Amino acid sequence: MPPTGNPQALAAQRPSLAETMQAAHAVLLDFDGPVCALFAHYPILNVAIHMRDYLAEHLGELPSAITQAAPRGPYRILAALPDTAPQMIPTINTWLTCC
Repeated sequence: MPPTGNPQALAAQRPSLAETMQAAHAVLLDFDGPVCALFAHYPILNVAIHMRDYLAEHLGELPSAITQAAPRGPYRILAALPDTAPQMIPTINTWLTCC
């Protein structure tokens, strides 16, 4: 249930955007939104398949969490990386931003 009360008082209790961003370890933006058009002309499932294949080239056998995440999209693959293949985070970041 949303909080009720004086909107100014409620807003004063929330951290600022700057505070939120400073506390964040990572920020994921929509790949096909107003800020980032990384995959604007590609079906999202094709992106996930290419990402999965790229990870397989580097890891050999993929952790099951990544294999299960691939059909659900690239965000699911990215969410699985810290727990399953954290060493691949810099590599996938380069892959996402190289071109």
